[in-house]
Amino acid sequence: MMRIAISGFLAVLLVAAPVSRAAAPVDLSEWHAEYTGTAIDYSELLTLDGHSVDRDGMGQSVVVHFWATWCKPCIKEMPTMLALTRRLASQGITVLWVSMDRGGATDVTPFLDKNPELAKAMVVVEGKTPLSKKLAIRIVPTTIIDRNGKEVRRLIGSGEWDGDQGVELAELLKR
Repeated sequence: MMRIAISGFLAVLLVAAPVSRAAAPVDLSEWHAEYTGTAIDYSELLTLDGHSVDRDGMGQSVVVHFWATWCKPCIKEMPTMLALTRRLASQGITVLWVSMDRGGATDVTPFLDKNPELAKAMVVVEGKTPLSKKLAIRIVPTTIIDRNGKEVRRLIGSGEWDGDQGVELAELLKR
């Protein structure tokens, strides 16, 4: 009797269990497309030592991540964004971390000194004509996908870059 009950239970499990799982469709509903086609001018961005940023050599796709040292959601998402930065770098995709701190390198450098793991990220600051203003960035963090110097999509607010949003971003970069 016990053998029949166990056999029946296993049969139910086998029938109910999926044989294979198809990949879930990527949900891009959080990725805003209303800015698609906006030109991204990197000429006003500066490295921490004051040199201009050159878009040439960054590859076809660039992820532009706006953040600030005073932004708690930005700081909270940094470990996952850093993991994404490393993962995309292995695919030849640059993640540019654009600090919106008004003090520029004066504000950012001490923050980076306290967070040495971020030294591996390509951190830049805004110049006299902020890129964030040109791109109408009002909330940090905001992440923009750039393909060939034009905005493709943006995510406003923080992300879980080692989860679904990282998958969504990778999918956008493949298109």
